[in-house]
Amino acid sequence: MLAALAIVAQLAVTATAPDSIALDGVAAVRVRVTSDRNAARLVTPSFRPFVVVRSALSQSSESRRGASRYVADYEYTLAPTKAGVFRFGPFVATDDRATARGAAIRIVVRGNATAGGARPLIVKDPRLDTGAVVNFRALVAPETVYVGEQATYQLGVFLDASVRDRVRKMEAIAPEMRGVLAYDPPQPLQVFQTRAAGGRPLEVHVYQRAVFPLSPGRVAIPPARLIYALPLSYSFFSREESYDLRSDSAFLVAVEPPVANRPAGFTGAVGQLRASAKLDAAGARVGNPFSVVVTIAGTGNVKLLPRPELRVPWASAVPGDERVVLDRSPLVIGGSKSFEWLLTPERSGVLVLPPVRYPYFSPQTERYEIAQTAPETLTVAAGALAAADRSAAGDTMGVLTLRAEYRGPLPRPFYERRTFWWLLALAPLPALTLVSARRPERRRARRSAAQHLRHLARAGGSADTREVRRVLVAAVAERLGISAPRAGSAAELARELRRGGVTPATAVALGALVGELEASVFSGAPAPARDFAARGAELYSAIEREARPRRAANLLPPTAVAFVIALASVGALWAAAPGALEFQTGVRAYEARRYAVAAGAFERSGQLDPRAPDAWANLGTAAWAMHDTARAALGWHRAVRLEPLARDVRHRIGLLGTSGSDASRPLPVPPVALMLAAAALWVGAWSHVAFRALRRRPQSSGLVSAIVALALVFAGAGRALDATLAGRDLAVVARTSALRTDPALNADSTAAVRTGEITRVIERKGGWARVSRDGLGDGWLPGSYLLPIASD
Repeated sequence: MLAALAIVAQLAVTATAPDSIALDGVAAVRVRVTSDRNAARLVTPSFRPFVVVRSALSQSSESRRGASRYVADYEYTLAPTKAGVFRFGPFVATDDRATARGAAIRIVVRGNATAGGARPLIVKDPRLDTGAVVNFRALVAPETVYVGEQATYQLGVFLDASVRDRVRKMEAIAPEMRGVLAYDPPQPLQVFQTRAAGGRPLEVHVYQRAVFPLSPGRVAIPPARLIYALPLSYSFFSREESYDLRSDSAFLVAVEPPVANRPAGFTGAVGQLRASAKLDAAGARVGNPFSVVVTIAGTGNVKLLPRPELRVPWASAVPGDERVVLDRSPLVIGGSKSFEWLLTPERSGVLVLPPVRYPYFSPQTERYEIAQTAPETLTVAAGALAAADRSAAGDTMGVLTLRAEYRGPLPRPFYERRTFWWLLALAPLPALTLVSARRPERRRARRSAAQHLRHLARAGGSADTREVRRVLVAAVAERLGISAPRAGSAAELARELRRGGVTPATAVALGALVGELEASVFSGAPAPARDFAARGAELYSAIEREARPRRAANLLPPTAVAFVIALASVGALWAAAPGALEFQTGVRAYEARRYAVAAGAFERSGQLDPRAPDAWANLGTAAWAMHDTARAALGWHRAVRLEPLARDVRHRIGLLGTSGSDASRPLPVPPVALMLAAAALWVGAWSHVAFRALRRRPQSSGLVSAIVALALVFAGAGRALDATLAGRDLAVVARTSALRTDPALNADSTAAVRTGEITRVIERKGGWARVSRDGLGDGWLPGSYLLPIASD
């Protein structure tokens, strides 16, 4: 509405305001003062019963035909306190020379549902400081709600009558709220009149915000902040003094909906909801996708409503977009959320889209209820490129053979037992004991007996026959690998030479030479060696050529072989099988084509014997026959991790056609083989050390170190492979869904995961899990969408 224009001595005032507003709205009143001097002042009328929420002033100047004009723009934001028709004005502008008046302003305030309804709790039951002219309080009502149920956060500014017309630039700053999702209503500010204790009138400015807790527990909302200013005098141009207040902390307790009577398929929806479906199936044909939109509407936190489950037996479904529309209600949050799918028919004819069931919890009735769409009938024409009929596919998949024989559960691997590691820890003790007790004497670096004999041959007569005989016998004993006493006499020496592979002629010649040396030695006066040393060196060279090679030390003595065989026999034992009865029940049900009964029996058998690969393999086969991809993947993956070499299971995992973690195809290497190899190498290395110490021979430290290092490598690889096969952090996706950037259903989508896909769980928070697909990114999924691969 345009007020009257008053022009007195180049001074003018114009004012505009809306004709009408709602009781819970605000009115923006704008006043412009123009003057040829920069000294004009505006005198405002009383705005009662409106409350000045905020005011602002901007000034500028302009030149026209050489004359300067000054413009002052005043803006007042007014909040009504009651309904009716109100007039205020006029606005008066004055300077030293003249006064200008504008026309009065008329505003109609319309009533609304909130005005006649209940007053906020913070107005009904204020806790005030009676000595303060401004009070700032906060609370949450109700204080205890279910997860996903709405609570209302309220801030109240209580103004005493002495300051309510003088407050300037009042601003309430809500705190950061963690652990809740907050909604601001279209007009969050309302003004009420109340009285403090003793009848003192107060004006209350109430700010309200709807909040929804995201997880169970106690949520603390930090204090809010209020900034306002009061003039130091009653002049409009008076200087101001600023104040900063803080409210109380507010607390909210969120509890989970009850577990009792919780329906199947409940994913956390809370509120009062209804469901509807819409098909865009005009001209539907086999192989041509069409759109299906399911809309969930009502009151509640519609942004976080999870996607319902859509199962269509005659078509494949791919999730599409999600759209949220909020109602423009002042405080009660509601609206609708639409979920889209693209359906590709695989069968022609008159078909029925089954009703979509959407379980939710109603805080009003404190019961679980079901929102359900109506079934829709549509006609699907035949297509030139028809997909395979699902029932036919089911028949094909149903002929997968079962494992008819139940071998029972695999025993725990021997390397998971403490006895195995104690035995390995004790393996070095005999070797270390022998090395310490029979450590060979430290010898000076000297020539071998053969080298000494050749030296005597070159030296000629510098040695006597006694020394030549001793060195010759020692060299031959060293070459044959026998002790010196066994080569003491000429006859014994000749016999040992023939056993060592030396020709009879050489043995007889050496025996004759030793006999001559003995005759000289035992004659009582040893003669010079003459040519004995040269003849001995020549005969030794012949013996070295003719004798068999020296015997090598046994790196793996019989004790080590027996130890390894004992470990292998322990790993081959089977335990008792309490799940055998359920297994046979499943086999009979599968043969009768009762696949659901068979899958249940095999799953119970696997739960009774978690390490029974036959039960898990048959669970996957029965689930595959009943089109349950998630349970098929679960059973086959559990079986292949118990038996990495099972070709039948590895082939059937390929039927899933899913991608994801690299661990979806474990290596066909059993950890038992690696751990057995590690144990054999470890025991063999220390047995070799013990054998060398027992024979008082020098230790080959380089060889032992290499064998021990190789044993440690095999052991580390076995443990790593065992951890990979255990799959403690792996899970099967139970239903196709979109990954979220944050653990909330209203978070942005990053990618989609398919039913039966293998993912790696890297973090859990509340009812959400952060999953990763190696090389394909990560995101958040509801924990109920995952089936853990680890069975124990």
